[in-house]
Amino acid sequence: MLFGPPDMDEGNTCSSLLTWMRTFDVEPICYTVNDVSDGVAMSCALHHIDPVWFDESFLAKIKTDIGSNWRLKISNLKKVLKAIVDYYQEVLGQSLEADSLPDVALLGEHAHSGEAGKLLQLLLGCAVHCAKRDEHIQTIMTLEESIQHVVMAAIQKLMMRDVDVTTAEPLRDIEAQLQQALNDLGEALQARDEALRQCQDVKLQLTSVEEDRGVLLAENNLLKERLNQPDCSIASTRGTARREPELQRRLEQLQEELFRVEVSREEFRVRCEELEREALLQDQKNRQLLSIAEEAQSMKDEMDVLRHSSDRVTQLEAAVESYRRKLDDLGDLRRQVRELEERNSEQVRSTMLLEEELRRANAVRAQLDAFKEQIQEVQDRASMEARRADKFDFECKKLQERLDTVHKEKERLRVERNSLQEAIDDLRCSQERAKYLGNLPQGSPPARTLDQEMLPQELRQRLLDLQHENRQLRVVQENAENNEIVRLKTLVEDGERQRNELLTENRLLNQRVLQLQSSVESLQNMLQERGVQASDSISLTKKMEEHR
Repeated sequence: MLFGPPDMDEGNTCSSLLTWMRTFDVEPICYTVNDVSDGVAMSCALHHIDPVWFDESFLAKIKTDIGSNWRLKISNLKKVLKAIVDYYQEVLGQSLEADSLPDVALLGEHAHSGEAGKLLQLLLGCAVHCAKRDEHIQTIMTLEESIQHVVMAAIQKLMMRDVDVTTAEPLRDIEAQLQQALNDLGEALQARDEALRQCQDVKLQLTSVEEDRGVLLAENNLLKERLNQPDCSIASTRGTARREPELQRRLEQLQEELFRVEVSREEFRVRCEELEREALLQDQKNRQLLSIAEEAQSMKDEMDVLRHSSDRVTQLEAAVESYRRKLDDLGDLRRQVRELEERNSEQVRSTMLLEEELRRANAVRAQLDAFKEQIQEVQDRASMEARRADKFDFECKKLQERLDTVHKEKERLRVERNSLQEAIDDLRCSQERAKYLGNLPQGSPPARTLDQEMLPQELRQRLLDLQHENRQLRVVQENAENNEIVRLKTLVEDGERQRNELLTENRLLNQRVLQLQSSVESLQNMLQERGVQASDSISLTKKMEEHR
């Protein structure tokens, strides 16, 4: 602590600050501590001090009709104290220590004068540091001298709290001057008060002397009138003649005393003028010291700003260093970006080629789909042809069975013919045998006639019919079999040829499908690789944008 304010009684400080509070046009008028214990008057005074910071929204937070509810009073006082602390920090750039803050609970519940003085002192600091501080200082100068002394001491104590250790040396002279000015101002005020009391006594004495003079003048005039009267008695004249020297001496004494009083009054008047001049000089010195204190406060503010600027410069230097590193990284990224742009241009060309190949692949895919449809149609046709081949096989089997039946019938007829031929041979042998045995006369008919004669007529007719039918059936069967065999061979050869053609076409289509599928897979792989490279390029581009 650099210096301390003069010792002040808490009650005297609080009453003087309450007198200063009455200079604001607020309700309620602050005569006692109870008038400020609810925080309403203080909030209105803060609104007069700085209506921009302590605006209508701040006044709306303060409850007015609270009566004797000490909890609501404490709530209002907490809001006022918080607003003052924020004003010191945000607007004035000063931080208040915790031990300098008042106990609002004690003030709101018990109306403690010391805590009220602390809070009013903080409000006074807002007034003398705001934009309209000159107006508030002029208002303080219009108060009584004793109240001015207490208020100035409170301002000094508040300034002592705000003084930083780094600004102590430049402010020592200002502090000493301000202390001397306060002491001189107190002595001058005391001397003026003493001179005023002496002047008052002299005025009273002068008034008394003038009254006595007036009485004596009245008596003198009366005596003169009596002397001028011719009918005045000798006794009265003698009595008056005896009193006249005494009255004359009394008059002379009073005149001398009046002269002395006039001289004292003149001396006191001169002394009062000198004291008033000294008071004016002290007032001017006080104002000069106040201006010097304001300049010191502004210097302190500038030092705070410069300290903040120094911290800001340190931060900016660190930021510049980080930006320099980022710039180096950005150069590397730019080189990488140029490489990536070159690779990207190559990839664009490759992508265009791949897109062209993709278009061709899509065309091939469309052709593949068409081929698949054709394959499906061919497979359907192959299925139909297979069903037709199966049908032809079935018909061939049926014809084969019929051919087998015809062959069997042919064999049966052959066997029957052979048996008939054997019977005929037997008959011929019998005829020959009879011929050689001589059982027949000369001129007998030939053997054929004998056979005919030996067989019955019906049997001979039946035999002839069978032979004729046999010849006809043999001819018809041979023709039919030959035609059917030729037709079946033709159908089988056609079916085999169509089946071979379909199988060959299906095999070729399957090979084409496999080729197209491998081409599509290779194109997809290439597109995926291009997509990975494009994602790498995009990530590097994003990284470069972040460094920018």
